[in-house]
Amino acid sequence: FPSHDKIKIEFDVNRAELKACLARMKTVLDTCKKSIIRVNFSRETGLEIRADSPSLGDGVEIVPVGMSVGADLAFAMNLNYLLAALNAFSGEALIFHANTATAPFVLTGNGADDEGVQHLMMPVQIRD
Repeated sequence: FPSHDKIKIEFDVNRAELKACLARMKTVLDTCKKSIIRVNFSRETGLEIRADSPSLGDGVEIVPVGMSVGADLAFAMNLNYLLAALNAFSGEALIFHANTATAPFVLTGNGADDEGVQHLMMPVQIRD
């Protein structure tokens, strides 16, 4: 796991809101058999999640974030892996711990129900 004392970016998000958003993005991606989403974290606007499908068009939603520390961050990831990680938690809120767009990041629970639960996620590098 990345060392917590070297984490530069942290933000918390409501797990149920994020899961609902990802479920809607999954319907856009299922038609084209892709599973990569783009995520833009902004301290001012929250998480902008984008799914692109050649046949259906784009799906874009913003999920609000709570507490946040650090700079804005844009990364891409596999939607199915993120949904699986969210299902490992039972609490209401999650905290994302990240350094850069291409470095692994850690999800941790933000409550007693998920104490000690960590999930390591690998972003996907996309070349434009």
